[in-house]
Order: sequence, then C-alpha cells, then structure tokens
Amino acid sequence: MQFKLVLKNYFSDLSAQIGNEVIIKVTVYNPKYFLPSLAELKLKFNIPVFGCKFKVTPSKGKELITLFELTVNGCSEPVDASYEFYFYLTKADFDADMMKGISYNS
Repeated sequence: MQFKLVLKNYFSDLSAQIGNEVIIKVTVYNPKYFLPSLAELKLKFNIPVFGCKFKVTPSKGKELITLFELTVNGCSEPVDASYEFYFYLTKADFDADMMKGISYNS
C-alpha cells in the first residue's frame, strides 16, 4: 500500500520558537483483525535562512579561465545550513529544471 500526502501553503509562519513540528498519524484497519494498526510520524520543518548577502568575486570573468569565489554572509540561524549553486547554459535549461522541481513537489 502506498499513499501520497501533500501539504501546500498551510504553514506560513514558521519560527524556531514554536518548534515547527507536525505529527502525522495514520490508522489502517483490516476487518479480519480486532485492532487497527497505528503509525505515527514526526516531521520537523527546516527554518529557512534570511538576511543573507550573496557575493561573487570577481563580478566578471571568462568561463574555465576565471576562478570565481561565491560567498554568503550575514545569514540568520541555522549555522549548519548547506548551500547549492546551479549554473545553466540557457534560460530554457533553467526553466526545464524549475518545471521538474514543481512537478516533484506537487
């Protein structure tokens, strides 16, 4: 058995003070047995960072020749956040990747 649960736009005020935790309880009942099965899953939301300053040094250069340094400063907690940077050759490549992300998260 498999099911999909989608929660969209239900959580708009996430903050570290309230814990950002959701408990999902699933009950499965089989009429052949007396008691249903119960599963409980705790999900904890990651708080997104804010107030970040992103800097690329140098601001101009040539591909495969210039060594670019990407820095992020001034972020709020959590300090253990990780960052990923993606580069696209064309806007069409970027748009296609964004559509994949939208379909994965829908």
